[in-house]
Amino acid sequence: INPFTHLQVIQLGFGLFHLCLNLVWALLHVHRGSIHQVGSLSYFFTLLDQTQLGYEHPDYHTLLATLMQILQGIIVNAWRKECGHVSLAVFASSNPTADKLLEIADKILITHATPVHEPSKKK
Repeated sequence: INPFTHLQVIQLGFGLFHLCLNLVWALLHVHRGSIHQVGSLSYFFTLLDQTQLGYEHPDYHTLLATLMQILQGIIVNAWRKECGHVSLAVFASSNPTADKLLEIADKILITHATPVHEPSKKK
């Protein structure tokens, strides 16, 4: 009796690494765009001097780290834009209430993180 005969070597589910890998590849495939499209991944790759990610099969770990950097930058920029102050430091020094923070977070979610779809036209 060993692990092989007990079928302990069989993976029963999809690995989290592979799930994340497929998500990153799907994001790249859908949102790559071109360097001339402001907001596309290619635009941000050029902006961050990560031009090697523009190749057909970029390095997964570099791609994941760069996507996280892009996401964090977009979130910080959204907070800077929606806080109503000159800078985030000034906003933080105003000691906003928890309700105010939730209100701004909801506004960011609706304004910056919700896709806008045009209604389909009926023929």
